[in-house]
Amino acid sequence: MFKPSEGNLELPVTCNVKHRPLGTVNFGYLTVCPIQEKLCNLQVSYAKYWDSSWTGLEVGHRGLGASFKTKEGNAIRENTIASLKKAAASGADLLEFDVQLSKDMIPVIYHDFYVCISMKRKKEIEFTEMLELPVKDLTLEHLQKLKVYHLVEGRSKETLFFDDDLDEHQPFPTLEDALKAIDIHVGFNVELKWTMEMNDGTFELNNPFDMNTYVDKVLEVVLKHAGERRIVFSCFNPDICTMVRNKQNKYPVMFLTVGITNKYQPYRDPRCLSIPAAVQSAVSSDLLGIVVHTEDLLRDPTQP
Repeated sequence: MFKPSEGNLELPVTCNVKHRPLGTVNFGYLTVCPIQEKLCNLQVSYAKYWDSSWTGLEVGHRGLGASFKTKEGNAIRENTIASLKKAAASGADLLEFDVQLSKDMIPVIYHDFYVCISMKRKKEIEFTEMLELPVKDLTLEHLQKLKVYHLVEGRSKETLFFDDDLDEHQPFPTLEDALKAIDIHVGFNVELKWTMEMNDGTFELNNPFDMNTYVDKVLEVVLKHAGERRIVFSCFNPDICTMVRNKQNKYPVMFLTVGITNKYQPYRDPRCLSIPAAVQSAVSSDLLGIVVHTEDLLRDPTQP
């Protein structure tokens, strides 16, 4: 009955005498399964820990910063090993980056759910054949060996980076690569990318992975390779936050929320629509806290 890991059920309500149909009841559910490998124990837990001295941390967003927001974006491609290393060398306390799964279920670092693929070879920059494909439909080998472009490049037909010969500047490093390549004294804020239902009923992406499988694949890599590194998980999907919190006790989890916004299309989930709702969700799931978009804070600084 409860497959996949999350969803909605509609069950009939009948008369207890003649079992005549009276109506239906609808409810959402979330099934959290334990990680198959025994990678976590009760030896140490930072799930609710926040040092009082951490009052002004420097966090490198997507490494050294977003590189496709404007034409004058960052000189180093976002979410690459080079960007993460440069941010760390510049004094970042934490590095924030986005993690999703390739088709062969390898955790890779990339922000957008879609990527543009050119049918041309890397040295032939002609945008005559450009395909927009979901990251989830490409294996790690495809993502790393094919000539790929960011959606901004593909739609504008303008190449912003000419770094094919620089390995650490290439998109789609694996999460394991980052854990091994970056100084262990630099913390990670791992944002878990999971599709969300928008207010109009559409989805950012039709995700083929089961939610438990997705979370397990990411946690397995972190628990095996993180060592003593400080790590905070975060996600816009409250069910993912709940699942990560219940599957492991070592790392803290924070709920990302846009709140009330005029800049972004709102999500359908009521837990995502305001700061008070996000706080209530975080408390009920025993999370460390919430990460709030500044637009809503500036709109009403008195919010709890």
